[in-house]
Amino acid sequence: MAASDAQLPFRKTASGKLWKLVRQKYHRLRRELYQRALCRRSDTKRILFIVGCQRSGTTLIGNILAQDLRAAVLQEQSCITRGSSLRLRPHAEVQRLLHGLRAPLVVAKPIVESQWTPELLQHVAGSRALWMHRHYRDVVRSNVKRFASQVEGLRMAATGAPPSWRNERLSPATQEILRRHFHEDIRREDAAALGWYARNVLFFELGLDSRRDVMLCRYEELVSCPDAVLGRIYSFIELAPPRRRITGDVDTRSVGLGEQSQISPSIERLCEGLWQRFDSYYCRNWTGGAKAASCRTAVAPAGDCAITLETSAAP
Repeated sequence: MAASDAQLPFRKTASGKLWKLVRQKYHRLRRELYQRALCRRSDTKRILFIVGCQRSGTTLIGNILAQDLRAAVLQEQSCITRGSSLRLRPHAEVQRLLHGLRAPLVVAKPIVESQWTPELLQHVAGSRALWMHRHYRDVVRSNVKRFASQVEGLRMAATGAPPSWRNERLSPATQEILRRHFHEDIRREDAAALGWYARNVLFFELGLDSRRDVMLCRYEELVSCPDAVLGRIYSFIELAPPRRRITGDVDTRSVGLGEQSQISPSIERLCEGLWQRFDSYYCRNWTGGAKAASCRTAVAPAGDCAITLETSAAP
């Protein structure tokens, strides 16, 4: 092993990445054989759309659910998107394609279509939505580390030019906030924070907080109490959880890394206000009976992870 590799966790070394690739290929083959042998296209389907803000754990929850042999997980670009675009095909075609899959559980991640979640749920029979939510500081750090288009994205959201999913269905109040803060010299961290705000405020502006077919999933609790949160998700979609544990690769190392993100005070106050609104809603509705005090911690104590499920296990 190279000297530099010795300082890395095994999963990030060359050997670890190769081992992960082998495991993924083996699991894909096993899942395909399982579904061909035991599942029929006519079986009742659970369809789950993963939506929300980018860098909020949408890939993580998709990867977890992909470990379920009953699941077909479609990433951002898939059979239901148009060509090389991330935009969805017409809803009637999306419904036909999703219901044509053999898997009993179909998970799709139309992340750039989150603003059209109500319409997706209306036109795709048997569908529900999981809105992924993560603290704005960690999202800002992850966004700036991964991409370099924060200012360009905010410009499109604030001005609508050129037309972009970033500007679709924003309320006049949100558009005014973005226009007031945007300028060409805005720092990337501030642009990313405003992007987090504009994307997540849609959850309330679209009325998703009052729908029974939409669940809010907080990233921090998902990585600290993965089995409990996953149990709630399976209960939400009314499907028995898999018998074997599928959350073994989840860890908490990414939580809190954005504490040093440099965000302007006025934008920080804006994001913090929305975070507190989410926090209040989440603690009232999706903590599985957890104490309110522990609900508001970044990573819940291990003792607060327990949740009792009355659903029977699946094969």
